[in-house]
Amino acid sequence: MRRRGRDVHLGPGDLWFGAGGHRVHTLLGSCVAITVWHPGRRLGGMCHFVVPSRGGPVGGGPLNGWYGDEAACILRTRMHEAGTEPGQYAAEIFGAGSQFAMDSLASRSEVPQRNYEAGLGALRWLGLVPRVEHTGGSGPRQVTLDLASGEVVVRHTPLLAQAGSR
Repeated sequence: MRRRGRDVHLGPGDLWFGAGGHRVHTLLGSCVAITVWHPGRRLGGMCHFVVPSRGGPVGGGPLNGWYGDEAACILRTRMHEAGTEPGQYAAEIFGAGSQFAMDSLASRSEVPQRNYEAGLGALRWLGLVPRVEHTGGSGPRQVTLDLASGEVVVRHTPLLAQAGSR
């Protein structure tokens, strides 16, 4: 995670939660970002997870935002530390896109789908239903959450199928 003024840039496995006029940014491929925003308190955050889980029960050691289930636990902890409950937040989910042209054999990877399902599962576990989903397809997404307003901006660049690819 890098901070520059009020801009916070998340890399894979990063999570940020706070208040004020911060803008949280990330770049996604097959990874998933979940944003949460509390409209009354104007606070919230974003996680950028890479894979659904590490495969064991959560809580066996320090939580790691690299994993979707653990990122959800960290978000819930931060919400409680702020004196709020998860159900008070608006949530959105982004990413889980293939990084190959859609007619490419490599586009059949299960990673994006598993990440998407893990993201929805994390939101259900938090008791949230996403108000916006921008997931699937192909190509990268840039996601920015403005904590002053709760606005999320997504820039998506779909990959085009290459001639002759199978």
